[in-house]
Amino acid sequence: MLQSLLYYLQFGQAHFLLIFFVVLIEYLCWKMGTQLVEFYFFKDSSARAKARRVLAATLRLTALLLILFFLIGIGIETINTYPDTRADITTHNHTLMEADRMLFGTYPPLWLQATTNPWKPWFDTTAPLLLVAYNSLSVVLGLMLIFLAVVNGRLFAQMFAVFILSLLLSMPLWYLYPALSPLEGYVHPVGTPIISGEVATLLAHYQPNPRLDKFLERILALRAQDDERFLAVTTIPSMHVAWVTAVVYHGWRAWRPLLAIGLPYLLLNYVATVYTLQHYAVDSLAGLLIALVAIGLTAQLRLDRLPDVRVVLDVIHDDIVQLRRWFSGKLHY
Repeated sequence: MLQSLLYYLQFGQAHFLLIFFVVLIEYLCWKMGTQLVEFYFFKDSSARAKARRVLAATLRLTALLLILFFLIGIGIETINTYPDTRADITTHNHTLMEADRMLFGTYPPLWLQATTNPWKPWFDTTAPLLLVAYNSLSVVLGLMLIFLAVVNGRLFAQMFAVFILSLLLSMPLWYLYPALSPLEGYVHPVGTPIISGEVATLLAHYQPNPRLDKFLERILALRAQDDERFLAVTTIPSMHVAWVTAVVYHGWRAWRPLLAIGLPYLLLNYVATVYTLQHYAVDSLAGLLIALVAIGLTAQLRLDRLPDVRVVLDVIHDDIVQLRRWFSGKLHY
């Protein structure tokens, strides 16, 4: 389980998101401590009750997060060490590649960087934007959760629910339909891929630009550290697309002008998941569908009214109010 979690943590550069959850728990512990100081040293009778509520909420939320990530880790480990499926996986890779051809008339993961593609110079020029967009999702996701916690508690709770729910909805699909990314399915294949004539031609002309090549080398280096039984088969649907959709949607709901930044970021990530050979184009469409389902299931829920969530949001709200008063006083002075 630890191997799987570490792989996806490094692969997705999800350190910032992990830090977000750690800092949130530490922040709640610090708030509990300040309430106890007010009770014991300043004789604020209400502070003790507040400290107890914060402590209870912190313990329950910490337990919930640990249980969720433990269960997700077990599920991911089971999926990625699925026994005796190499032949099935090869067939699944081929099916996804052919689905791309049916929808787009070619094989986008290979076509984007094939020398026969007249648009290749344009994609080479935009490589920095595509790679930054792809690699920044963890940071953007964490920042969006912070932003929503400050400005709209209801959307904060809904986005966190979408984050978890989209993952849970995808796990059965990964288990039932394991497939390797185009990188490991075709460009640097694990096993013997099924290759059609056009795929062979595109592979022969596939020449990633230096920036993309460096990115692919990093991914392959991560895979080289893993046990041979470990196969990263969580291809369809794409969580990257599902989560970036959730970020842009909830950001737009919280503050409409964010769409001017969010929409280009969304489109860059949609292309980047295929451009970086981490997904077939149909994986991105499936990721979008998963996100829409998760958003639809949580849209009418008032998760912010759950007692523990309410405690966390109230604590943040109180600090925001105090900061506004402090800045107002400073400006007035």
